[in-house]
Amino acid sequence: MTRKRKNARVIILLIFTVILVSYFAIPQVLNSAPITYFEPPTGQIIKVIPLPDLNKITMVHQQAKSEQEVAYLLHQEYLDPLAKYLETNRFDETKARYVKKIEMELEQRCGEIEKRYQSMRKDQVSLRSLKKNYGYACPTVVDRLLKKLTQ
Repeated sequence: MTRKRKNARVIILLIFTVILVSYFAIPQVLNSAPITYFEPPTGQIIKVIPLPDLNKITMVHQQAKSEQEVAYLLHQEYLDPLAKYLETNRFDETKARYVKKIEMELEQRCGEIEKRYQSMRKDQVSLRSLKKNYGYACPTVVDRLLKKLTQ
């Protein structure tokens, strides 16, 4: 057999192997079905590794983004962004633990506001300031203080 003929046979065998591997492997990888082993006509055992699960990657990315957002909220002084986060995400089951953290933080900060305002004067300026600054984030605290301060 000539050298050209041997090279042609090798090329044909390689093409056949690629076609055979793609016939079995590609549909299974695309369907996320793991392929353990495949044995081509050469008798060689080849391990095919499936593509990573894109849903898991997306979920991990979302979790990191949520943690970053909550860390930002917890390290700033304003209460309204905390209340807005709760309003927006209260029923999102994927963010339940973050919502709980924000709820606890907001409750603690509103308690501090209540303690601070209990000792203030009962004038219109302090009442307006209380409503304006904390009416959205701490409505129950504001209502309680308004009742106490107006009596």
